[in-house]
Amino acid sequence: MPIPRWAKDVVVVTVCIFGGIYLLLFIGSRAFSSKTPPKNAEGSLVAAGSEGRLSTGSAVIPVAIDEEALPDLRRAAARNDFTGVAPIFLVNDDTLVRVSETGSAGLRVTILAGSQKGRAGWVPFDWVKPR
Repeated sequence: MPIPRWAKDVVVVTVCIFGGIYLLLFIGSRAFSSKTPPKNAEGSLVAAGSEGRLSTGSAVIPVAIDEEALPDLRRAAARNDFTGVAPIFLVNDDTLVRVSETGSAGLRVTILAGSQKGRAGWVPFDWVKPR
């Protein structure tokens, strides 16, 4: 008993539809891959538990002891006057750090090199660059 023509057409259409869906899924999954590291929800390129480098473009970078001082720290850095911003400590540009926590206004980092090695403090998200 021969297979009816309409049954063959249904099989061909089904294979074409599922093949097309598979092709679109394959292309779509490749379209969103990128060479830049993904940012976390706060916009930082360095996730908690990862290492990075502190960099602001100036020779010395202030680090706030507590998270509440971050807004004042950012404003003081913009005008390059840290008078009245406390408590802070200073590190050199390009200092190696480990991000230990993500807060609402910045990242908690532990200094891994230099004279402040071992100290922990808070910096704005965009001051920590991937290693």
